[in-house]
Amino acid sequence: MIQLNTYHLFIIKPDAFQLYFKNANPLFLLLKKLYRMDKRNANYGLSLYHQVCTTMNVKLLSNYMIEKVPAIKVKKNTFKMLSFFESTTFELHYSNILVETDKTLPAIYQIFHIYHNHIFVCDFKQNRYFWLDEVLKNGNHRKKTHIIN
Repeated sequence: MIQLNTYHLFIIKPDAFQLYFKNANPLFLLLKKLYRMDKRNANYGLSLYHQVCTTMNVKLLSNYMIEKVPAIKVKKNTFKMLSFFESTTFELHYSNILVETDKTLPAIYQIFHIYHNHIFVCDFKQNRYFWLDEVLKNGNHRKKTHIIN
């Protein structure tokens, strides 16, 4: 059975990017807390989210995926990549993009990088994170991935 990794992609605001680029551990921990936050604290969580993240233009991304990307729409904002080389599904949300894949660097990351270059990628289950731009430029995912023990 294929092991799928789950990644959450966030667009980080320019001022937060400057603050966290060299030391992203506090950003990862903040986003992880927001991800696991009780729904009763939603207003507080949204306030924190909007201090560091920018919302996605879901309509623009969805239309682009339909027109330009080799993927099929399986639900409203959920797409499956058409590829023999990888199994990747992604969901477009206003807060983040959820990617489930059997690859460390799925092809769709190139498209998301074109959309925005301050994307922070989190794997909350494995406690891993990286800056998408840094990994794509250097081509070495293992060297640029940070793991929290």
